[in-house]
Amino acid sequence: MMAADMAKRRLLGLRKQLFVLGVLGVLPFALLLIAHDMEERTLASHNAEQHAVHLSLIGVTGQTLQIKNSEQILKALSVVPDIWNVEKCNSLMSELLAQNPRFANFGVIGPDGNLVCSGIPFTSPVSGADRLYFKKAIEMRGFAIGEYQIGRITGKPTVNFGFPVYRPDGTLRGVVFAALNLLWLNRVFEGIHLPPDTEVFIFDRTGTILAHHPNPDAWIGNRYESAEIIQFITRAGREGTAMAPGIDGIDRLFAFSPLPTAFGAEETYVAVGLSSAVASAEANHILRRDIFIIALAVMTLILFGWVAMERVILRRLQAIIDASKRFARGDFSGRVPTVMKDEIGDLGIAFNKMAGQLEGLYAHLEERVAEKTRQLTQKVTEIEEERRLLEALLNNLPVAVIVAKAPSGQLMITNNLGRGLLRLDGKKIGSLKEYGFLREDGTPVPERENPIADTLLRGETRINQTGMFFMDRNGRMIALRVSSAAVNSRDQVKTVVVVLDDMTKELAIDKAKSEFVSLASHQLRTPLTATNWFCEMLLAEDGGRLTKGQKDLVSHLYESNRRMVELVNSLLNVSRIESGKFSIEPEDINLRQVVKDLLSELEQHVNEKGQFVDMDFDGATTYRGDQKLIRIVLENYLLNAIRYTPRGGHITVKVSVSPQGVRFEVKDTGIGIPKDEQSMIFTKLFRGSNVRKIETEGSGLGLYIVKLLVEQVGGAVGFESTEGKGSTFSATLPISGMKKRAGEKRLT
Repeated sequence: MMAADMAKRRLLGLRKQLFVLGVLGVLPFALLLIAHDMEERTLASHNAEQHAVHLSLIGVTGQTLQIKNSEQILKALSVVPDIWNVEKCNSLMSELLAQNPRFANFGVIGPDGNLVCSGIPFTSPVSGADRLYFKKAIEMRGFAIGEYQIGRITGKPTVNFGFPVYRPDGTLRGVVFAALNLLWLNRVFEGIHLPPDTEVFIFDRTGTILAHHPNPDAWIGNRYESAEIIQFITRAGREGTAMAPGIDGIDRLFAFSPLPTAFGAEETYVAVGLSSAVASAEANHILRRDIFIIALAVMTLILFGWVAMERVILRRLQAIIDASKRFARGDFSGRVPTVMKDEIGDLGIAFNKMAGQLEGLYAHLEERVAEKTRQLTQKVTEIEEERRLLEALLNNLPVAVIVAKAPSGQLMITNNLGRGLLRLDGKKIGSLKEYGFLREDGTPVPERENPIADTLLRGETRINQTGMFFMDRNGRMIALRVSSAAVNSRDQVKTVVVVLDDMTKELAIDKAKSEFVSLASHQLRTPLTATNWFCEMLLAEDGGRLTKGQKDLVSHLYESNRRMVELVNSLLNVSRIESGKFSIEPEDINLRQVVKDLLSELEQHVNEKGQFVDMDFDGATTYRGDQKLIRIVLENYLLNAIRYTPRGGHITVKVSVSPQGVRFEVKDTGIGIPKDEQSMIFTKLFRGSNVRKIETEGSGLGLYIVKLLVEQVGGAVGFESTEGKGSTFSATLPISGMKKRAGEKRLT
């Protein structure tokens, strides 16, 4: 009974295999049909997508043409004298509105922002001063586009346009405006044959529907900010396609594009949705037909294999199964008959050959296993010894060494100093991201300023980075010098090595040195100022006439004393900046005037060398910052450019605005900086070798002061230079302006 059950199970197993073989036999044909179906579906989806994109472009193109038409109308209207007569203006605007049914209103706004006349009657005062088209028209002194919105006077979905009119003396006389009715969209798409259930609508970033086809009355003015398609489009922020439910809940393939609007206005989009069911109906029919064909072919092949091949294959395979069972019991002497010369016969021959080889190999197997075990044990011992040596080496280093995984920051290895610094003390190793690195004022270090995070996330190597602190177990702030480097594997950052060095004592010494320099410089200012005063009195001959030789001596004394005052002022500034004790007093600054004033003060030096200075203001007008600080930065850049540019050279001062900030550039055609010295250019007391040959005097503090000042207000400095051809120095200040800071002293 048991033997019969086993035979039945074997037969059932073979039948399963035959079923699989049947499926595999039909699989290429099935894959071919599926590939064809996928192509049909892809083609249908592509065609639907292209159709939707074409329709959305019709909407955008139509809107663009309407904007051009509006601009022409407003320009023509601006030169009509009757618009400044209120009664004639109202009549004129009404006639113009009747002649242009696509517009919701025309009118004029006075320079104070109040409505003067309108094509639609109004009884109470209406102000347009807060409308974007009014502001932009005055700001750009030309045609301006406003926001897409529901009109205050018309109550209709519109986009307004404005065009300023000026008197001969240049004063603003008013702004003529036009309100384009967005319902033109329905007129456009009513003349186009659209597939069933097609939806076209215009909406703004709040999800308010401004135009809809079909049934505009049921949708316009309602907000659908939670609709999936509206959320997707506002996140995308540009043209594209998406498959999502429409605002009416029906699944559609949407194409969408932003409509032209003014800079700073809320973005508005036109979206065209084609029903996904309509787009894929034909592809679904083809798929159902092909599935039926595949199922019929599989059943036919399985039936044929089951009836025609079952017994011939089963009997011969049973012999191989019995021999395999003897193998499982350790008997390698069993062999199988190989009567028929087919695939199963070849399997029997290979089986018998394998049995013979196994008999020979089994005798030597135990000896080989023992030898491999001995070799493995020896290798493990060597690895363990190397691990202990590496651990001892790391624990004896005078700095904290930490190895972490990237990008998670999970700690892998730390030496004794590292464990003590991170306060592990037997705790489970965590992640570097769990430990709060601080600024000197105790606030957390942002990720963008953390060199360790920079290496973990982007694989950037950072060497000897300062400005990071850590709170030890006694609540004492420890100053750190941080170096981090990535270990790459197959061009991917896998591991990061971090070295932390305690520089608290070093900073304390540097602080004491700065305080001494500050005290000494402060004490020197009084006698130096008095000496300047006495020299000026002698040169003015207040104490009696001087001979030419005496005047020359006093002049040399006055010039030497002046350089000493400049050096003392520079040392005082360095001390105040390094200690953070200087104040910042932001105010609205006219950047153009600041540059002009500086160039006027330096005009004598420029004329003495016969140099040419150009100014370039790329959109930069005003900036909220500390005028003294900005003057120090520009003055240092300009003085260096004048000093180290030969006679007849060119200097360009450029001020520009970008999303990154307000950028100052001073470009010269001077002597440049040697390439091997460029890494030192912003360091304290550094002067280039070619500079020292031209001018022996100089403190080497100017560019160091510039770097300290700009970085302390959140900006950045930079330069490009080629020796013998010139240099370009830049300073970028935050676009948001400088933040007020109280301090003991202002910069000198």
